[in-house]
Formats: sequence, structure tokens, C-alpha cells
Amino acid sequence: MYRAWADVSQVFPLITRFFWGDIDVRWFPEACLSHPRHRGFYTVRHFVEGETMPGSGVLSILDWRRRKLASEPMNGTTPLEIADALDGVATRTLAALPGLRATQATNKELRLTLGDLEAMAHLGRYYATKIRGAAALALDDKNAAIQYLQQALENWKSYSAAYTAQYTQPRLYNRVGFVDIPGLTAKVAQDVEIARQWTPGTIKDAKPARNTADQPFRK
Repeated sequence: MYRAWADVSQVFPLITRFFWGDIDVRWFPEACLSHPRHRGFYTVRHFVEGETMPGSGVLSILDWRRRKLASEPMNGTTPLEIADALDGVATRTLAALPGLRATQATNKELRLTLGDLEAMAHLGRYYATKIRGAAALALDDKNAAIQYLQQALENWKSYSAAYTAQYTQPRLYNRVGFVDIPGLTAKVAQDVEIARQWTPGTIKDAKPARNTADQPFRK
């Protein structure tokens, strides 16, 4: 139980190091979302162009792409390494769940806790495949991007099913408003269409767009 919980607890730190927003108005990882007046749902294009956490040592997709095309050293954690880490913690968590559930009997607290672990594991897999799809788009590999984003859609559906088994939807949050995980499935599906309509050469060599309101954490 401890190992599974420790693994899946890495999902939010990993994805937030890769895709940065300093407060929940700009980044609500439970739903790949920000306040509607900011960006709303973050698409695969946002992931291609997004920034990473300041001081984290994680390369953005644009930095990774530039270094890769120029055959330069990465000198940091790459987006694909973040995706692999997310996949790893999710896979280990999901593998542990059947054995843990065999011991839950009528323990409601344990049942609900394991449901949370399952939901977060599927969310980790969603972000892993979305990052891979964004990386493929950055390299103009549309076919690979479409396959990754189709898998991301399936992972989101699994997340939605596990999440709604635990919590009613939609839910009102103070900072981002109403959040409807099943309702966001249509937004997730649009990423596949973004990949299908992708024009080669869309991504230029540039630095990620930084929100001037964002500040690194300070001691």
C-alpha cells in the first residue's frame, strides 16, 4: 500500500515540473485545466509551446526539439523522460491494485483510497501519452502524434470512469469554477483532431511563452 501510494503521489509533481503554472488559476492538474479566462483546457498545442517549472531542470518541448535537431546535449530532464516516469509510476500502481483490493473486504476507507490511487494512475498515463503526442507533433511526426493522442483519449476515459466512481460531477472549485471530468472528454478528443490537421513547419525555433505573472518559488 505504501509503495503504491508513494508511486502515484509522483504524478502531480512530475507533470507540474513539465507543465508549469504557479497557482491553481493557471494550472489545475486534476483536469488539465486553468480558469476559463486564462486558457481553459490545455490542448496538445499548449503542451508543445508550454514552459517548465523554473529551476526544475526539465526541458520544455521547444528546448528539447531545438537541441535534438541541432544534435546538442540535452543537459536536463527531457519531456520523454518525464513521460516515461509518469508511465512507470502509473503502471506499478495499477499492477499493485488487484492484490490490495483482495484485502479490502468491507473496509470503505480502503476501498475509496484504492479508487483514488486508480484514478491518479490513469491520469498519469494520460499525461504520459499526451506529452509523447506533443513531442511527436513538435517533430512533425503526425502519424505518431495521432496514435499517442488516441491512446491519451482512452487513458482519459479510464481516468474519468475511476474518478466518477468516487466523486459526483461536475464539482465547483473556488479558483477554476465548475470542473466536469467526463464533460472534458470532448476537449481531450479534440487533441486528436489537432494532430490530424497539423501543418508541418508550424513550430518555429522559439522559447516557450512565459507568463510574466509566474515567479519561481523562493525560500
